[in-house]
Amino acid sequence: MRVLTGIVTGWLCMGAALPAAGQTGPVCEPEQPVQFQTHQLFDHDAVNLYASAFTAADILPIIDQSASPAQEYGFGVAIRAMLTEQLEAYPAAARDIQILGLLDRESRGNYGLLRMLTMPSAGYLPLYRDGLSAFDQSDRLRLIDAAIAILGGPDKSPMERRAIWQPKDADMPDPRIDDAIKALSDEWQALPPLWEVMLDQIAADPNLRSYYADRRADAGDDQRRGQMLQNAWACFGAPWQTPQQADAVFDAGPAAQRDMVLLSMLLGEIYNGGAGQLVDNYAGTMIPQMRQILLDGGLRQEGAALTTIMALFDTPYPRDTVMRRMQMSRWTADPDWDALTTQLPDTNINELIDQIGKAAGLWPLSP
Repeated sequence: MRVLTGIVTGWLCMGAALPAAGQTGPVCEPEQPVQFQTHQLFDHDAVNLYASAFTAADILPIIDQSASPAQEYGFGVAIRAMLTEQLEAYPAAARDIQILGLLDRESRGNYGLLRMLTMPSAGYLPLYRDGLSAFDQSDRLRLIDAAIAILGGPDKSPMERRAIWQPKDADMPDPRIDDAIKALSDEWQALPPLWEVMLDQIAADPNLRSYYADRRADAGDDQRRGQMLQNAWACFGAPWQTPQQADAVFDAGPAAQRDMVLLSMLLGEIYNGGAGQLVDNYAGTMIPQMRQILLDGGLRQEGAALTTIMALFDTPYPRDTVMRRMQMSRWTADPDWDALTTQLPDTNINELIDQIGKAAGLWPLSP
């Protein structure tokens, strides 16, 4: 049995947080008292706006790549209409800022331009162009046009562009196309960040300053937790694969941040693929540590669920991912992963993350 790996949801899925005015980006041990930052509003809004693409009735043929170019075009029209409707909830002066926030989140990383032009949300591209034009971002518009040219030109649909990057019968992307897109993405990342443009616009408009100040004051627990976890993850940036490497990384950081990161890692796997994905992925290396944090925090049901998962394997529990997968390959039947997943409710685990952060003085406060 193998569980498909995926992209961790929430704050883990699309890169690090952005610096806010007068402050830095994610900081392992931020100056206390920690202040809630404007960039979290950008990210929070972007996640909600992006989700509109996945409420469209005809998204299934887009996801399973069975859609025709005409269906893709219709889908793009639909999600642009949805986004435009959602933007009506914001002050008129803030709408281009929201579009830039969505674009910024979508375009992060080595494959930002590829994702922007080939994924379902590529239907937002005309709105991205409008937002960039409104803020005189000619260099970014040039890079978008260059990437489109590499991927077959403006008449190609998102799926057709993706097939140019990696043909459907190929195991790997075309290296020439891949290198060219990565080079453009690197050039994009080297430009002054979009958050600077967004914050400059806010700073120049008293009404926007007041609007975002009020929203910072009213920020919910999910947004504050997101900032706190982004700071905590900054403590543990070194890559790891083996149990020994993982222990070296996590033992080197502060205890509160370590415990919050491990719990967020647990939730990321549960959100994305359930208990089965947790054990199949590298995060399963840290299940014994996750279990102890849960038990120490009084979450007996959740700790017991991880105890049950560990008992599925030989003793001692194989923290090495290759060994776990070898043992799983010999199973004659899969465990009831759904039942185990329901014993790991996110509400309780998020509350424990909050408790750990507040006890350590890491919870972001209103300005």
